[in-house]
Amino acid sequence: MGIFIAIEGIDGSGKTTQARMLAEWLQTIGKKVILTKEPSSSFWGRFARFLSGYTSSDILQRLFAMDRTSHLKNVVSPALHDGYVVICDRYVLSAIAYSRDERKAKLRNARFPAPNLTIVLDVPVEAALKRLKRKKSAFEKTGVLERARKKYLASKAFIIDAKYGPEIVFGKVRARVERLF
Repeated sequence: MGIFIAIEGIDGSGKTTQARMLAEWLQTIGKKVILTKEPSSSFWGRFARFLSGYTSSDILQRLFAMDRTSHLKNVVSPALHDGYVVICDRYVLSAIAYSRDERKAKLRNARFPAPNLTIVLDVPVEAALKRLKRKKSAFEKTGVLERARKKYLASKAFIIDAKYGPEIVFGKVRARVERLF
């Protein structure tokens, strides 16, 4: 059986960079790796991205859950079964952190398997917004990010201070992941 790692955090926290760096490092030490993300590239993931900002939070949460179901069935579970390390840029904790109704989000996502390790990259909202160079989405507003950050920090995930440069942050990510092997 493989190992499932979720990298979480608010937009601009460095999730994608750290997930990529982790995948590259694991490959150099001989691990089979799948790097994936949510929302995925499935129909449901693309549809959720398309509707983001144009529909209710509840509908988006339902689409994210449908995408997660498809993603687990078609990508994550088969890779884990084949002994891969699966690194997912966002997973269940993002659905909970960004949800307006945390209780409903927890119930909707309770059926999904927990990763072996969930890492939250924590960065102040102001710093995260400065890192985002593209046009901001509906989820990338100060109030939304502040609420999501509080939920991430209240989680039981392993939290890493991500306000430093990518190499320093990766040193902390790597140190934690090494304990899985």
